Parts: sequence; C-alpha cells; structure tokens
Amino acid sequence: MAGLWTDLLSGKAPTASVPLFSGQWAVAGSVSSVRINGVDALSGDRLVADRRQRWSAEASGFPHEEQDLPKVRPVPAEDFDALVRMEESLGELPKLDATWLDWADASPLAPRIEDEIRIRAFDEFLEERLLFLEAVCRSPRNHLRIDADLQPVSRARRIAKQAVARLASHREDWERPTVLGVRPKRVLCLVPEEEVDLSENR
Repeated sequence: MAGLWTDLLSGKAPTASVPLFSGQWAVAGSVSSVRINGVDALSGDRLVADRRQRWSAEASGFPHEEQDLPKVRPVPAEDFDALVRMEESLGELPKLDATWLDWADASPLAPRIEDEIRIRAFDEFLEERLLFLEAVCRSPRNHLRIDADLQPVSRARRIAKQAVARLASHREDWERPTVLGVRPKRVLCLVPEEEVDLSENR
C-alpha cells in the first residue's frame, strides 16, 4: 500500500523489508477515507494493532491489507549497542548484592559514554589555535591582504615604507620641484584589497 502510509521513524514512505511495530506508521496527508481495524481514521492517525495483535487497513483506491504484528518489537540499530551495554552494567549489581545507594549511583546514561566524549588530540589542537579564530571573530572586517599601490596625494591615507625611494627614482610622480623639496603628484600607499574571500565569509 505504497502512498498510504508514512514511516514516523524515517519520515519517508515505508518499505516492506523494514520491521513494523504498533504506532510506527501513520496515514499519509494526501489520503482520505481510511479505515484502520474497521474504524474510520484521519490523516496522521497511527496504525495500531487490535487485541489479536493484528492490523487491517482499507482506503479508497488501495487494496485491503491485513497482517500480524511481530511479537518482538524491533529496536533501532543505533540504540541497540547502548542498551546492551547498559544491561551489562546494571546486570552486575544484583550479583554484587548492591544496596540502594549503589543503584542510585548507576549512571542513567549509556555506559562508557566518557570514552566517547573525552578530549582528544584534535580537540587540544583546536583549543591551542582558538585564539586566532577569536581574533578573526572580533575584527571580521579586517581584510586578508594589503597591497601597495600608487594613489593621488588627495586620496593618500597610509604611506608605504617604499614611498620615498619610489618618489626619488620616478620623476613622473612629481607635481613640481620646490625650494623645500619635491611636491608629489602620486605617492605609494598601502591599500586594502577588496576581496570576496574575507574571514567572515569562510
């Protein structure tokens, strides 16, 4: 009955190869006139079993279907290992004649979760270099590259160290010589290069 149900675990249309348990499937939003176990159902209603652990469904445009639910309810694979390890750790307590305080001290989290969340070498590597990331975040408008370029004197803001040497060897950059020295027409300045590849865009 493809198109009739939505698998609430995956959010997709269910497949026959996936085990089904009560409440896992829901009526799809585009379907109308549905009856589950002989009772009228609406969009979003769950597929549940009757007292015999069977379910039946019929809808206009779909064939009638009836099946038994599995007696053993499936457990998602990603949770199965955590449940097994939890059962192992809690199963040791009765053997040790544990007191109520021992049971209360048992972690409700998955066993050995500290191994999964421990600080690793890569975490330490990032922490050592976090200072540079913080500096970029504090000044996100800083440009990554500053170039030296000739600019008219009226637009000059930051003079480059090589400006005097450049002016002495290039007469075309002079406006005119005076008694006190050369009046420049263009001067070598430090200009921030506008780039799309700024730190805040990375």
